[in-house]
Amino acid sequence: MDSKSSKRRLAAIIFTDIVGYTPTMEKDEEIALNLLKRQRELIYPLVETYEGKVLKEIGDSILIMFDSAISAIRCAIDIQKEVKKKEDLLLRVSLHIGEVIVEEDNVFGPGVNIVTRMNKCASPGGICISKDFWQQIRNQPNLMAVPLGMKVLKGVREPVEIFELKFDAPSTMRKEERIPIFKNLLQRNSPQILGVYLMSSWGILEFVDWLVNRYVLSSYLVEFSLVLLLSMLPTVSLLAYFHGRVGQRWTKVEKIGIPTNLLCSIALLFFIFHGKDLGSAMASISLVNEEGQKIERVIPKSEFRKKIFLFFFDNESKDSTLNWLQYAITDMLGLELYQDIFLDLKTGRWSYYETKKAGFPDGIGLPLTLKQKIAYDEHLKHFLSGSFTMQNGSFSIITSLYETKRCKLIVKRTFEGNDIFKLLDDISIQLKYDLKVPKQHIEEVKDLPISEMMTNSISALRMYIFGMNAEERGNYEMAMKYYEAAIKEDSTFADAYNMLALIYYKQEQKDKEEWALNNAMKYIYKLSERHQFWYKRHYYSWKEDANKMFALSKMIVDLYPEDIEARLDLARRFRVRNQFDEAISQFRKIKEIDPEQYDCLREVGNVYAEKGAYKEAMRYYEQYANIFPNDCKSYTEFGDLYKIMGEYEKAKTHYEKALLIEPGNIYIRLQLSDIDVILGNYDKAFDQYQELLKTCKTQGERSWIYRVLLYFYELKGQMKKSLECIDKSMGKKEKEYDVKSKMRTRLYYMDKYIKAEKKEKTFQILKTIEENLMSTRYEKYLPIGYLKVYLELGDAKNAEKALKKIENTLSFYVEWKQEFILEARGKIHEIREEYEQATHDYEKWLEIEPTNVSINTYIGRCYRKRNNYKKAERYIKKTLKILPFDPNAHYEIALIYADMGNKEKALEHLKKSLYVWEDADPDYQPAKRAREKLADLESTFE
Repeated sequence: MDSKSSKRRLAAIIFTDIVGYTPTMEKDEEIALNLLKRQRELIYPLVETYEGKVLKEIGDSILIMFDSAISAIRCAIDIQKEVKKKEDLLLRVSLHIGEVIVEEDNVFGPGVNIVTRMNKCASPGGICISKDFWQQIRNQPNLMAVPLGMKVLKGVREPVEIFELKFDAPSTMRKEERIPIFKNLLQRNSPQILGVYLMSSWGILEFVDWLVNRYVLSSYLVEFSLVLLLSMLPTVSLLAYFHGRVGQRWTKVEKIGIPTNLLCSIALLFFIFHGKDLGSAMASISLVNEEGQKIERVIPKSEFRKKIFLFFFDNESKDSTLNWLQYAITDMLGLELYQDIFLDLKTGRWSYYETKKAGFPDGIGLPLTLKQKIAYDEHLKHFLSGSFTMQNGSFSIITSLYETKRCKLIVKRTFEGNDIFKLLDDISIQLKYDLKVPKQHIEEVKDLPISEMMTNSISALRMYIFGMNAEERGNYEMAMKYYEAAIKEDSTFADAYNMLALIYYKQEQKDKEEWALNNAMKYIYKLSERHQFWYKRHYYSWKEDANKMFALSKMIVDLYPEDIEARLDLARRFRVRNQFDEAISQFRKIKEIDPEQYDCLREVGNVYAEKGAYKEAMRYYEQYANIFPNDCKSYTEFGDLYKIMGEYEKAKTHYEKALLIEPGNIYIRLQLSDIDVILGNYDKAFDQYQELLKTCKTQGERSWIYRVLLYFYELKGQMKKSLECIDKSMGKKEKEYDVKSKMRTRLYYMDKYIKAEKKEKTFQILKTIEENLMSTRYEKYLPIGYLKVYLELGDAKNAEKALKKIENTLSFYVEWKQEFILEARGKIHEIREEYEQATHDYEKWLEIEPTNVSINTYIGRCYRKRNNYKKAERYIKKTLKILPFDPNAHYEIALIYADMGNKEKALEHLKKSLYVWEDADPDYQPAKRAREKLADLESTFE
């Protein structure tokens, strides 16, 4: 084409069209021609005013070109404003920016084609513009455009996005605020699409919930799906808005918004569900039993186990004879729920000490905040509270399930009926549903009725509960009568036999005890398999068969690897046997099975502390403290550890922080007093002990303090006062079996009488104890008392005889008290001047009890007697590093320095030992020997 005859350019193009022109022409040609004339008269002057150019007329349409988009739109607006003044003239106006080709008297090009085709999109009297045109003018004041969507135009290759121009909106409005949102959304089908999405989402959630319950999947899957579907709403909204009608192109908003929304959704899901298991709620565990056989067990994963505290129910009726049901409901509910491996629970009997200390000795009527505290301290996520009434033989039980952390009521339910046993079965099932235990599991798991496991006799149940309450309060005579009455009502009541056996055990009624135990085992089939193993475990415990008891503890874990309680029992069995690594392994396995068993962090820390691995212990205590910064135990554990390490200022700081949380905690106050004793602040410590005695609320607390005072006086050589504390620490025990128990306990204190120079009285007491304990189960403990006496007297021959009796008759005791045996062997060798063997025994004792720094004094003494003064000095210094005022250690190191010829140091340490023994009894032998040695050294020193 000749460049001189044609020209290409980019221009703003207006295309006008008379509305209804064709039918008007067909009806009345003269009127139609008059409309054309009036259009020209209106448009041409305005085009000239805005410096545009009319390119040509096409029938009833006019094609206009401008160099400026602003001029074009102002002209178009004025055209429509002037047209509105003409009653019989109505125009459609369209605008576009595009390429036009002007050739002599003709004009064409893609821009012309688009603007003419899009004119039909304009409303009568309105103006439509292309997206390209809108981009040029959108920042102009008083202009706004409503998107009409992507339009497919005849003869145009790609859809064109078209807007309707609103040119008469108030000037104070911003473009974004002037959009008629709801109308526009309806035009784009956005509400309809969002409605379909929300309905589909509901269907998806229902399906996911069905899958979770059908296949026991993670309960988090429903929540995950909900968050995902809600987080994708922005993307669905954008798609609905821009693609609600066919033919729309992808916009810049979509290209940026949708990927951004997807990334935000992924980030949100990661933030909320990071670390949460979204797979199956069950896990398979492989283990090897004692025979080396591999066993596969399917257990619930830890995060899906439900942890709950069951408190006693309140009697809201006016009938006090129903008070026993306050305990019965909780006890039976606990037994019923214990069958389910998905549940970890504790009942009101577990918190007896805490509730009594808080002023609720019966455990009834606790305020909600106290219930929350108890459940929180036990790290249980939920707790159940409740009440009941009874009218005309019909029970009405109300249960309230709370979330512990927020003390938030989750659900409150009412159960009514005449059969208390069936009601409790119903409550247990509903509680599982409320705790969101998987439905499939609830429906398929074996669940024995409570009446089958306990008794179906209300009378037997009432007597049993009375017995439990009496026993808990120490009234064993009354407890025995109630249990016997329960069995009389129901001769198959296994648990009543079990509890009665314990009472007979305490009363030394061997035949009756055997009878009760045999009947408990006879009717053990009534219980769930999990309960049966615990019955057997208790059976061997009462039989004092340590080997079988330990073997059964391991068997329970082998068969029920998911049973946290069983693993805790086994871990503690390992611990008392000084098998520290095995104990740690079990605690770690518990944490692996259930990461929310936070107390295992403290337990592992305690075992490491016992091993002397202080850094490892610290690491576990720190983990616990980070999770529970407001828990008193977070600070007491650190206090105990620093105390063992000899870092007393740090220990005191942590104990004092713990006291801020629990000001009345006797244990913490005793530890602070103990630090004063260690540091030689005896008057201060004594005053604190006296103050504590005044604030004691129970005999148990008083006994505790008197036991501490017993050793306090012994340390200071005041043995007469120490002996007075023995009786006070035992309290008043008037029942026959309490007297026997008291006599057995006294055996452990027999060496104190020898230290008090009461040899004759010692053997009188031993004879009285022997007469009372002979032919009882406590008879086997007698050699312990004789061993302690003979060791203190330096009688190696009789001490060895007593030790052999202990090893022969108290195998379970020997197994759990290895340190006691090693100490005794070492002392016997030392009495016989077999110092090398004694050193060996003491060193083995120190291996299993590395935190007992006083053992170093024993070893140092043996090395001194072997004339190895350097080693002797090194060991004694280990004691003094942790116990700087230990009088025995100062005395022993003084002897070492005296033998080495260092009299100055010897005198220094003798004076320190006598500072502690300043008020010792005149006949207290260690103090007498120290004074004699001091006088001897002072005389030679001068």
